[in-house]
Amino acid sequence: EEGIEAAHIQDLKAGGDYATANGIMLERGLHYLFDRGLMAIDPVTLKVHFAPDCNHYAAKLSEGVKIADTLQPLNRDALMFKWLQFKK
Repeated sequence: EEGIEAAHIQDLKAGGDYATANGIMLERGLHYLFDRGLMAIDPVTLKVHFAPDCNHYAAKLSEGVKIADTLQPLNRDALMFKWLQFKK
């Protein structure tokens, strides 16, 4: 769909790859927030969370929403790394 992008969980510059387990399909604005650490996905519950100072419209609509993990298993180690950075 228009406006949907593949976001890397682990950045390619940090050793990530193009494997499907290292990707999440996100709306363009959410992809931007995810890459900048303003949005993260809890690696245990797979729920989406936003930084308290994030004023993006989707933060109010998407906070706590669980993402689907049905197409392929996600790289939970990479999600954990991003989650721990987000929680700092």
